[in-house]
Amino acid sequence: IKSFQQYQCSPISKEDQEMLVKHIQTVTHSNIEIDLYEEIEDIVYDYVTGKQ
Repeated sequence: IKSFQQYQCSPISKEDQEMLVKHIQTVTHSNIEIDLYEEIEDIVYDYVTGKQ
């Protein structure tokens, strides 16, 4: 939620939320040495800007 608040976005739909969670899980399972906070920020930014 904080990641979306920084972009002044309203809450996302349940379907989008599930898709983003799956995306985050896929990324974290494929690379255990990532900075989780930064990765979530990148995924949310891509979602908000439509780059996904």
